[in-house]
Amino acid sequence: AGVDEENFARRQAQTFRYLKTCYKELAKVMPAALERHAEESVQDVLTCLRDACRSDVEDLQEVFGDLDTSLKAVPKYYYSELRHRLKCTLIQPPKRMTTSATISFMAIEVVAGLRCAERFELLARERGKAAVGSKMWQRLSGNARASAVKVVAGMVRAFGEAPVVQALRDSLREEQCVAREMLESSGGAKDMDDDLDEDDEACDIVNARPVFVVSDCTGESAERTITAALGQFEHCFERSCPADITTFRFVNTTMIRDIVMAAKSRSAMVVYTLVDPNANSKMVEICQEQEVQ
Repeated sequence: AGVDEENFARRQAQTFRYLKTCYKELAKVMPAALERHAEESVQDVLTCLRDACRSDVEDLQEVFGDLDTSLKAVPKYYYSELRHRLKCTLIQPPKRMTTSATISFMAIEVVAGLRCAERFELLARERGKAAVGSKMWQRLSGNARASAVKVVAGMVRAFGEAPVVQALRDSLREEQCVAREMLESSGGAKDMDDDLDEDDEACDIVNARPVFVVSDCTGESAERTITAALGQFEHCFERSCPADITTFRFVNTTMIRDIVMAAKSRSAMVVYTLVDPNANSKMVEICQEQEVQ
């Protein structure tokens, strides 16, 4: 396994351990008003999720060795923002979660699980003929999808279909909002006034500004968000706007300067989704230094 992949595996193992702790804490603050069968269904789901986290860490360690999964600090978890927006951030005993907050919390885990499955599938493909690593990522992808299905089934048993469907829709909608805001905060937003004097009916791909997507994971979500945003632009303004997107995956700090210099040489805009705080600060520093947007 390459160094980048190993770093990603280590962070993923730490995230699994963090989530296992979250599920354990949620089990302590279940809504007091839950009927017995509903609470049992939710507790069964949380037990399955904790077991899945433990199993996934073991799978990672089987391939990458004894990864450091100690939680010296809470890892940056993308879906924490969704918990905040949907008002389902974990609380401490003796307080208890509301029923709606519990449903939202679990719905977010469904969305997160499906996104994990997508990332792991891409990793499996990236591994190519490296049979051991590829099979491991594929197995983790299958685990994530299976867990998502179990969560949905348990939610429906506990709360009924209608509130669960609504919670899943809310989570997916807010996820798109978070992703869009991440893109805009990276400098991707453009004032409409800048385009008032443009008479062309379409953007020429030859003249399209290059976009570098930089990620210490797969970059798949950011790439998908950019494509979706451009598609929405075409839908609203009836003008096609193709993108010249280059994605840099599994980036570490040693690679950032070269990427920024390449972006500068092509006048490219950099969209970065870096979980590693060191890599994130390095990217900000070098982009400012080189005046790259």
